[in-house]
Amino acid sequence: MKKVQARRFDSLDLDIQKPALLKIDVEGAEKQVLEGFGEKLREFDIIILEYNMVKGIKSSEIITLLEKYGYYSFVQKDLRSAMEQSNMFFLKDGGNSWGNWKLRGDEPPKSSS
Repeated sequence: MKKVQARRFDSLDLDIQKPALLKIDVEGAEKQVLEGFGEKLREFDIIILEYNMVKGIKSSEIITLLEKYGYYSFVQKDLRSAMEQSNMFFLKDGGNSWGNWKLRGDEPPKSSS
């Protein structure tokens, strides 16, 4: 097995371009990875996180953690009845067209055209 150096994302000097999508698939280390982003987590507009119900933390802990950074759960099924892995989607409330989708199950805004 090869060793690799692990670094916190918030220690990297990166210019994140907008719109920014973050996809996380870490087989049960979701909390550690999210915490490693620190304040840089606020720079993403959309987060897609593959949630591992067997190895990971409770989905409610992930939702609570991301709400602290201004994210809202966009598509959230009852994970207790889903398969072992499920994708969780989070949108940043930034005043754009997604900003009104704060409640799970809300319909997207109607087009004005």
